[in-house]
Amino acid sequence: MGRPDEAIKEIERARDLDPYSLPINTWLGVTLYFARRYDDALRQCQQLLEMFPEHAAVFYNQMAGVYEQKRAFAEAFAARQQALTLNKDSTITALGEAYQRSGYRGYVAKKIEILEATPRLDESVVSDMAHWYQFLNDEDHAMSYFERSYHQGNPWVLYVQADPANDFMRSSPRFRALVRRIGLPPSSTDKN
Repeated sequence: MGRPDEAIKEIERARDLDPYSLPINTWLGVTLYFARRYDDALRQCQQLLEMFPEHAAVFYNQMAGVYEQKRAFAEAFAARQQALTLNKDSTITALGEAYQRSGYRGYVAKKIEILEATPRLDESVVSDMAHWYQFLNDEDHAMSYFERSYHQGNPWVLYVQADPANDFMRSSPRFRALVRRIGLPPSSTDKN
């Protein structure tokens, strides 16, 4: 809703009431990321890795998203590869080779190629595709996947307004139309 300070205050209050809750602690990290408090979000993810090591792959992927926003691509790559290792994902070698050849953009392009070869894209993969195209600043493809997420009823589409990865397309009429259809208020920086 564009009120990150209030959101952080509320999620911190929830954490104070239940300090060992996995969902509350996870959402604190996500909320810090949405508020563009990247160093705080990384600290929260590190804390989550210690508290809930059985969910480490999730937290490494969260950290990678933060590193992407910080333009720390070597760290983003390392975190993504760590998540793939923990998930015993067979694409880890191909993605590592793509990174060695072409850097992080090559890694992202390979990830897209692998995901697009998936016979049936479930809702989590559809939102992943939007993310990868966001990273490449490919508005057309990112919006296509956001539209799919919206039509699938994917709850992650509710966060399009908050996600800093979408900053590059906030002024897009197509993006603003999606935000209106979802029922979110316009961004404080875009009241048109």
